[in-house]
Amino acid sequence: EFKDVIIDEFHYYSDRERGVAWQTPLLTMANATFLLMSATMGRTEFFRDVVQNLTQRDTVIVASSQRPVPLDFEYSTERLVHTVEGLAEEGKTPIYVVHFTQLKSAETAQALTSTNLCTREEKAVLAEALAETQFTSPF
Repeated sequence: EFKDVIIDEFHYYSDRERGVAWQTPLLTMANATFLLMSATMGRTEFFRDVVQNLTQRDTVIVASSQRPVPLDFEYSTERLVHTVEGLAEEGKTPIYVVHFTQLKSAETAQALTSTNLCTREEKAVLAEALAETQFTSPF
C-alpha cells in the first residue's frame, strides 16, 4: 500500500490514449496522498473536486507561474538508450522521457534495464526497497 503518490505531467489525465495511466492511480489508490503536477494546466478546480471525492479528504491547489527548474530539451537522431546514457554521464539527471504510447514506453523501459545508470550499491538498495512490491498492473 502506497502512502504518497507523485504524478507529473498530470495534464495528460484527459488524453484519450494516455489518460488511463494518470487516472488509474487515482482510482486504485484512494487511501494515498497525491501530489499532482503540471506546468501547463489551466483551471484545476475539477481535479481538486475529483480527488477530494475519491479520497474523502481535504484537497488544496497550489499554483505558481514561476518555474524553479529550467526546462532543457533537445532533438537527437541517436538511439534513446545512448542519449540517456550520455546525459547521465554528463551529470544531466534526472532525465524525463515522454512517449506517445504505452507500448513504446514499455519498450524503452525494457531497453533501459540493461543500462548502467546506478552503482551496484544503489541497485541493491532499490532491490531491497522494492522486494515486497508486486507490479501487477501494466500502468
